[in-house]
Amino acid sequence: MTAPNHLLTMLIEDTGSDEAAEALISAMQALQQWPNPPASNTEIQKLLHQLSNESLASTTGQRLNSRWVWLILQSQLRIIRKELWAASALVILLGTLVTFVSYQPNTDTFAPLVIFAPVMAAIGVALLYDAEYETQLEIEDATPAGILLILLARLLLIFSFNLVMTLGGSILLALTRSEISLGPLILAWLLPMTFLSSIAFLMSVVLRNTPFSIATSLVIWSAHVLLTQAKPTQAIIYALSMPGLREASTRPFLLVAAALALLTTFLFLEKSDRELA
Repeated sequence: MTAPNHLLTMLIEDTGSDEAAEALISAMQALQQWPNPPASNTEIQKLLHQLSNESLASTTGQRLNSRWVWLILQSQLRIIRKELWAASALVILLGTLVTFVSYQPNTDTFAPLVIFAPVMAAIGVALLYDAEYETQLEIEDATPAGILLILLARLLLIFSFNLVMTLGGSILLALTRSEISLGPLILAWLLPMTFLSSIAFLMSVVLRNTPFSIATSLVIWSAHVLLTQAKPTQAIIYALSMPGLREASTRPFLLVAAALALLTTFLFLEKSDRELA
């Protein structure tokens, strides 16, 4: 795709109208060819200082109304890769189908939906801070919203999508198979999904290594599923199976751990943002 065509495509996507894009294309091409005016380092620093003060003043008194939140969510919805939505939906639908066909609730095995849902949410969340998105965030951090709110919007979108899809699959299973109880099924995947997602997000941001955070999430959840199914008798194997991910008595601790991981992530981002400023 040539540069003018690519620019026209982006304008059509932004404006939602072919006519509006055609009216703007000439001006946009002229702006791209406009030479950069010379500026001294002193002038640049003075401008950055002034913009920083004005941005702080505007955001301090800005009311976080529902329209502004909706605009942020809508803008980030277009940023997240379409493949990520499709992959999550496909795997969760597959888990629902396999659970419907083959799962026997009277056994001590994991339902396929319970196996797939937490790890897919963790993978999606870990991918929110890879190298490509980090470059975009450096640009978006100059906006009044800031990097923290933008990342929170992306996290909310991805996690909510996986949550709604898995909840829909659980309701469908409970309606079509009377021997499957909705409450226990939801509790079996909800807290592990929340915990794994928060840990994956923390590692992705702090370590800046998306593949490692995805691999760690896969190892944690795979070890839990496989070792729990094996019914370990030795204490060390039982500990490695991380029974706390499944037992009802530890669910509050999982929720607290997930909240602490998210808090640590955003505190780290805020500290890094201040250092860069």
